[in-house]
Amino acid sequence: MDENTDRKESIGVLRWLNRSREFRLSWPTRITLVRILLIIPFVDCMLSMHDPSVTKGGQEFLRHVAIVLFFVMAISDAVDGYWARHRKQITKLGAFLDPLADKLLITCASLLLVSERGHVDGFLLPMTVVVLIIGKDVLITIGFLVMYLITSRVHIVPVLAGKLATALQLTMVTAVLIGPDLVEVIPGYRELVHVLWWSAAAAAVVATVVYIRNGSRYIEDYERTQGQRPGTPGA
Repeated sequence: MDENTDRKESIGVLRWLNRSREFRLSWPTRITLVRILLIIPFVDCMLSMHDPSVTKGGQEFLRHVAIVLFFVMAISDAVDGYWARHRKQITKLGAFLDPLADKLLITCASLLLVSERGHVDGFLLPMTVVVLIIGKDVLITIGFLVMYLITSRVHIVPVLAGKLATALQLTMVTAVLIGPDLVEVIPGYRELVHVLWWSAAAAAVVATVVYIRNGSRYIEDYERTQGQRPGTPGA
């Protein structure tokens, strides 16, 4: 009786260990989660830059801290993707969290840079640019939900246009954040930043069109496949 009890307990422990291994987060996913958590101190630093109670030197310090945090988050975006692909640690959770982290970071940064409290002096982001960038993420999110409601499937396929848009947006935010440090050093730097943020907005529009087209084709293929199944009306 004791041996049977011990055996059952051993089997239960082994099953628990196997389940814990299945739910263990991969390192790329952990990096992505850290990137999401770093958005909180980044937003706090940006909102405190124009706090009247903070000295001028303190405001500059906060801006530089925000630059470091944003740089770490931008680099980690490339690191976790490279790690997941080359170590074959791509998971459904990671595939969902990675673009979510990018969207949260870009959305928060764009809203801050267009606001009175979070903008960088001399580099106030145009509202049109912010609307186009955030509008892309809103439309893509709506399209994702529509696709899931129709197909009952999670279909996340990054495209080159989307990656280019994200890269331009990250570069744009970085260029704005370091603007006060370089505007007096590099001739025409302010104009270069203007070109960069309109390029990021244009890339967002192109990426939106590509994602909508690809999503429509996926839904059409799904409905066509469903219609060709035996016993399905119209087959």
